[in-house]
Amino acid sequence: MKKRSTKYRLNKVDYSIFIIFSLAAAAMLFLFYQDLNSFTIKQSEEPVAKIYFKKNIAQRKFIDNEIWEVLTNSSDIYDGDRIRTSKDSEAYTEFNDTGIQIQLREKSMVQIFKNKKERSVDFIGGEIFVVNKSPEEKLVIHSGKKEIAVTRASEVKIALPEVSEAVVTGEEEAKTEESTVIVEVVTGKVEITEIPEVKPKNEKSEKIEKTAPEPIVVSAGETVTLLPEVEKPAPLALVETHVAEETPIVEEEALEVEEEPVVEEAAGEDVQIAEPEKVEEPVKAAEPVKAAEPVKPAAKVEVVEEKPVIPPEPVEQGIEHLLTRTASMFEKTDYDTVNKKYNYSTGFQLSEIAGENKTIPAGSVIEFTLSGSTNKNLRNFAIQISTGEEEWVQAHSFFKTYPNNGTGILAEIPFNAKTTIMLDKDIVNSDKSWVNICYDPEVLDEAIIIRDFLAKVRVLSTNSVVVPLRSDYSKTLEYRDLTMQKEYLGQKADEYRYTLALSTEDVFNVGGSVWAVSIPKGSTVKITIDGICDTDIDWCHPEIIDTSNNGWISILQKDNDFYKNRFNEEGPVKKNTRFNYSREYTAEHALSNSLGGEFLFVMYQKNLNENPILKDLTITVEIQ
Repeated sequence: MKKRSTKYRLNKVDYSIFIIFSLAAAAMLFLFYQDLNSFTIKQSEEPVAKIYFKKNIAQRKFIDNEIWEVLTNSSDIYDGDRIRTSKDSEAYTEFNDTGIQIQLREKSMVQIFKNKKERSVDFIGGEIFVVNKSPEEKLVIHSGKKEIAVTRASEVKIALPEVSEAVVTGEEEAKTEESTVIVEVVTGKVEITEIPEVKPKNEKSEKIEKTAPEPIVVSAGETVTLLPEVEKPAPLALVETHVAEETPIVEEEALEVEEEPVVEEAAGEDVQIAEPEKVEEPVKAAEPVKAAEPVKPAAKVEVVEEKPVIPPEPVEQGIEHLLTRTASMFEKTDYDTVNKKYNYSTGFQLSEIAGENKTIPAGSVIEFTLSGSTNKNLRNFAIQISTGEEEWVQAHSFFKTYPNNGTGILAEIPFNAKTTIMLDKDIVNSDKSWVNICYDPEVLDEAIIIRDFLAKVRVLSTNSVVVPLRSDYSKTLEYRDLTMQKEYLGQKADEYRYTLALSTEDVFNVGGSVWAVSIPKGSTVKITIDGICDTDIDWCHPEIIDTSNNGWISILQKDNDFYKNRFNEEGPVKKNTRFNYSREYTAEHALSNSLGGEFLFVMYQKNLNENPILKDLTITVEIQ
């Protein structure tokens, strides 16, 4: 039997049903897709900020959505959005048209808000760096019950415990709870307010009264640690403690009362009075509750329980430590209120980079490497280390550091400055020793900020000695373009000169295991200078200054007359004309330590509108 094949043909009704179902499926797919991607763009809202990546990527979650979105660079941020960074991720968000920026370090989370009154952030965890360049607006940061208002022209670092991995991965929801908050103000100021508890006005009224406490103002250069509230012990525990202390006292009094009737038994008939048998009388012995005063001896217990003082340990030779800060600010400081002298300084405890509870003996050589970028040019600075005694005592001679062979630090250009210090005195305890980095108003009469500040310290030696510089020593310094610095010598307007200043460490650096050298008195020092100046030079000369023992001695000076040490004895140097001078000098004094001194090339020229510029300059120093 042949199998008959049949064809099924769709009629018009079937076609209609097919088209309807296809359109419905397409509509459902579209709606599903739209729902999945509804968090990308909010058409009904205006964005309040944008996010940018510094390292890897960040994620965002809308206030009304449970999905974390992987963002693209310069994505829009809306009111109520949460932003988080994972491990090894950094990003920053910037409020639109304000100049307010929030930098998020790794494993950090914030929630962004904006209303008609203010811009605010709920800080949930991690570390943020806030920059407020807005001329008018402030940014309010909430953490638990703490409210931190970052005012205009301010920069501040705020740290909380890191967001846990479970929160970062979305396994757990972040909780805004009370935690320890560290606030470090770099520039400007912040106002910290404790959000008050809402308390009833009185027992009869249902109205509430909200007390507004005075905010704590934290200024530039200051760091505060805000601790969470700790529950006070229950009063009951104190009562129980006092009862326990009083109980033996009551028993002693009761025994004394019982002995009295024994004495009165000899009287015979008086026994009938039975007064001694009244229990009420010993009960009154509870009055020795007033005798709770004997609790005072508890103070003696505290003395017994004092921990023994651990003596400081000697620092290890070769130890190396690193200190990093987001930013550090040179703050104006009065160091001599009588003579009204001040400088600009920043610093840290020596223990942060040399280890806690350490002694460092005199003769030790410590190498500092400072790096970062500044917001202003800085010609030089000085490092000062105290001995760690009660009163400030400097552990070494004062001298200046001249970065980049005397050319200084240029604004917004990363720098790396190295300084080596030999201690003249013992550092008795690194925990109490302070490292002060400063510059005086003659260098710059403005505060500056070092961003991405890094300080590295190495203890090169704990028993170094100064050795005489060998007689065949030679060093040449080269400069393509060098702007000479104007230096005022007196009170009068025409008392000035132009200088190139270097640390003697940079000029007389032998290398190897020899950290410090000396130039004995009577040594022959040959100095050669070659270059082109864009202006006439009336006369010029070199100087080598010994600053040991906080002195100022020119080792080449003869008869107290710098003019006798001039290069160009034959007359002024003409502008834009190559000059070459070479001269030998006899050291009139010794340079006691190359780690404490200055080398100067000095020019004299008056009536200039701008500082002289030297091109293709070379300076060669030889010891013969």
